[in-house]
Amino acid sequence: MGSSGAVSFIRNPSRFLFDIFILLIDLLSIFLFRPVLPMKWTTAVSQNSHATLAFREACAQLELPKGAAADVLLVFFSDHHVDNARDLALAMTSDFPNAVAVGCNAEGVVGSADIGEAQPSLSVMVGHLPGVKVRPMRFEAERHDHHDFDWRGELQVADGDTPHFLILSQAEGFETEGLLTALDRAFPSAQLFGALTEASATTGTCLILEGHVYRSGAVGLAFSGNVRVDTVVAQTCRPIGQPLIVTEHTQNIIHQFNSGNPMEVFQRLVADLDPDDRKLAQHAMFVGIGVENKTGVYRPGDFVLRNLIGFNPKTGDLAIAAPIRDLDIIQFHLMDPQSIGTEFNRAMGNFAAKLDADAMPNGALLFSGISSAENRSDKALEESDILRDHFGCTPLGGFFSEGEIAPVGRTPCVHGFASTVVFFRSRF
Repeated sequence: MGSSGAVSFIRNPSRFLFDIFILLIDLLSIFLFRPVLPMKWTTAVSQNSHATLAFREACAQLELPKGAAADVLLVFFSDHHVDNARDLALAMTSDFPNAVAVGCNAEGVVGSADIGEAQPSLSVMVGHLPGVKVRPMRFEAERHDHHDFDWRGELQVADGDTPHFLILSQAEGFETEGLLTALDRAFPSAQLFGALTEASATTGTCLILEGHVYRSGAVGLAFSGNVRVDTVVAQTCRPIGQPLIVTEHTQNIIHQFNSGNPMEVFQRLVADLDPDDRKLAQHAMFVGIGVENKTGVYRPGDFVLRNLIGFNPKTGDLAIAAPIRDLDIIQFHLMDPQSIGTEFNRAMGNFAAKLDADAMPNGALLFSGISSAENRSDKALEESDILRDHFGCTPLGGFFSEGEIAPVGRTPCVHGFASTVVFFRSRF
């Protein structure tokens, strides 16, 4: 009876094996053929005065689809939270143990339709990035300034793989342009983007990476795999006059343009302006340094803007806040409060026109730069409204930057007096 009882448990061995086979097929189907969720970003802002509570309050507003893992975590926070940055860094890694986490302080933060300035504010942006590898990076001048530094080995990047780099850098005291040159040399097809962070006299720079807090240098992320990054630059100044060629100079002092003495050239230019622009020229004049291009034709946006220090009244020499090379292309620019939004709208509209209806960005970062706008929050709100007009409800994060990292053509640059938007979407 015992034996027959055992046999009765498996009445039909063939049927039992068939059922097991079907079960295994079902399990494999679930594992191998389950739908892959697309790239998804979500963002939120909190104005809670306590850093960790602000972080968790913002996180409670995030909207990731069920089953979508958080792969990357970006947190931008006002100076009010710097003293509690270590607690914030620990909360970031404990609440998102599987996400690569990076963050920094800023004068103000951006989170979709929300802007935070002048009061405690914190922006959280989380990305679900299927098929994308994200690597944390810490940059220190003493390690990375060497010409022969092995970037591929350091980042464990395979030959043929082209990562794209988000860089959050100290505004002063770190050679960001040298870092960009080194990365561009190692990865000539990479997109380099990011911003210089707040460095107020009271708080200084505060950078967060993977649970650690740094008060100098730069941090960042390397994205590779199924991700496309597009960076759009909108300058806050408009060019006036014609491009000029530097024919004589010493370091940052221009002695001669191809069309004459710098001060005389400038005086002729101002004399031809309309009354409103002549008034602006007294306090809102900047210098654009042309970035090399193959055509030799320079248009708005082909320049990196720098401060005009002044003219030597005896010699007519012009001093600017940047080193100069022979045959550099220079064009004077005016910062016109009335044209800031117009230029941003033009730049975003041009990019949107290039996109197919099914190729809209999955997420975006806004680095809102310095301008003559009286209130940076108003400027950032206008920019976020323009982005919504062109790109719908694309999730948006970011902060008020002290300088913007973005290419002009194929050359990575540190911009001043510009706003940049970084768009993320899947490659396939």
